Amino acid sequence: MVDLTNDLWMGSVMSHSLVHGVPPTFFLNTNVTGTNGVFNPVFAFYGGSLFALLGVLTIVFGGSVLVAFQVMVVLALSAAYGGSFWISRQCGLRGRLPHFPAITLVSAAYYLTDLYGRSDIPEFIALSMIPLVLASATYLVRAKSWTPGPIFLLAISVVVFTGSHNITLLWGTVIGTVVLVVLALVLRPGSLPIKRLCTVAGLAILATMVNGWYLLPDVFFSSTTLAAAQAGIIVTFFDQVGLLFNPLRQVPSQSRSPALYVQAPVWFLAWSFACGIWIWFKRSLTALRRPWTAVAVVFVALAVLIIDTALWRFVPTKLDVIQFPYRLNGYLLMLAAALVLVSLLAVQEEARTMQRSAFVSVIVVSLVGVTAMSVALAVWQEWVPRPCPTDGGCGINRSAGLTSIHVLPPTWVPANLYTNTTAPIVQVRPNRSFDFSPDLVDAHGDSFVATVDPPGGTLPFVTNIIGGPQLVSIGGGVERVGRSHDGFVVVRRVKPGVGPIRVSIQTSDGTVVILGKWLSVVGVIGMAVVLSVQALRNRSRWRARHGRHRASLGTRTVA
Repeated sequence: MVDLTNDLWMGSVMSHSLVHGVPPTFFLNTNVTGTNGVFNPVFAFYGGSLFALLGVLTIVFGGSVLVAFQVMVVLALSAAYGGSFWISRQCGLRGRLPHFPAITLVSAAYYLTDLYGRSDIPEFIALSMIPLVLASATYLVRAKSWTPGPIFLLAISVVVFTGSHNITLLWGTVIGTVVLVVLALVLRPGSLPIKRLCTVAGLAILATMVNGWYLLPDVFFSSTTLAAAQAGIIVTFFDQVGLLFNPLRQVPSQSRSPALYVQAPVWFLAWSFACGIWIWFKRSLTALRRPWTAVAVVFVALAVLIIDTALWRFVPTKLDVIQFPYRLNGYLLMLAAALVLVSLLAVQEEARTMQRSAFVSVIVVSLVGVTAMSVALAVWQEWVPRPCPTDGGCGINRSAGLTSIHVLPPTWVPANLYTNTTAPIVQVRPNRSFDFSPDLVDAHGDSFVATVDPPGGTLPFVTNIIGGPQLVSIGGGVERVGRSHDGFVVVRRVKPGVGPIRVSIQTSDGTVVILGKWLSVVGVIGMAVVLSVQALRNRSRWRARHGRHRASLGTRTVA
């Protein structure tokens, strides 16, 4: 709930910014002296595009961030379920069978934990987009002709996926690449539609460019932040086989989050592994052995990485930003859904050839039982009473996130994670400080131009500015000289003396920031052009078909 109220508040901040200007803002500006301040570049490093989308929806729904949030969650759930269903259909499942991989995903303990237990909305949204990205991309690679619908679904799912959660973007891309490479090596496909693959990849790149305003500063400057300096594995008490594969749902006693369930989809896994044994011993199912085994191997590898945290010393340093190894559960549940999909293909093939034998009936009945148990556990997970943690977080509800845009919600953690750590630490004499009022920062949240009266003389003084020089330019009568121990910017007067001076603070016009914004403009225009051209082509095809149909009707009438 803590993260949820913070996310709601940031959505309100972004909606206010968007009302007063087209580009989204990088910054939060608050009046909490000593724990936060102005030009805090949170949106440059954490879900900038996602909160911009939440801000847009808030505007659309009359300023109600709660309604906007609920709509966003429903759309995310629909993307996860619909994407899983769609890709199951493309793989050959028919009838009601495509629903089972989708249910495997949305009923999984960690998927629901991300939404309700941890309320890590950026991660939840990013994970939800992965099935839709895969399904729409697969469809476009295989389709004889394109229509605007699948192109739009690929574009929006890629935009949201790449603009929501850095860790999920990094790990999702790495694991997705590994799975695709393993499947390619195992299945050894013949001639690939290279031209079509390149076209779809180009569309995905164009959609990713929409997030350039946020992704480029994130990529180039994230290593200079306090958050990067604190990266590493910080929670390891979830590394228990009995916990991960508990057939029920359990939270370890060490957890401060009473609803943090991380169990794998055990019931669906048990059913899938039973089917896997059958697939390996059934000669008629030889074609399914390799994909089932490939997915199972990747699943086991990730499970081992969760269970044996000692292995993380061999993981590349860039990947340990995951913080909690149990985050890999988000990909375990997708691999479990893939195992269910392959197993169902075997069941479907056997049912077709054996005309619903008793054996197939047993498998189907057991699948129904497994599904019922999994859904029941998912419902239980949401309704079971939970003890309140010692910090009293259970007493907080969503209204805590509805404070003023200049007032931090009570759930905000007082840590300036995105302060710049490359600037030198400057010692400042006592009582030499000055706070720039967030009320004087313009409505868009990106500039401050005013006459102020800071401490006199050219000795340095600490401010409440947080952003580093890569993102925040400081000019006028003061200049940046470093930072304080708390991460706030230290400046000094340019000229000796006392009294009011003119100060200018604004978003940096550095190459990375400007290039990022232009990438977003090009991405938006490019996707609009692609969709418009495709819509016109489809309209021309429809007119041609309609004209031929009318001509054939006229010929029949004359005859």
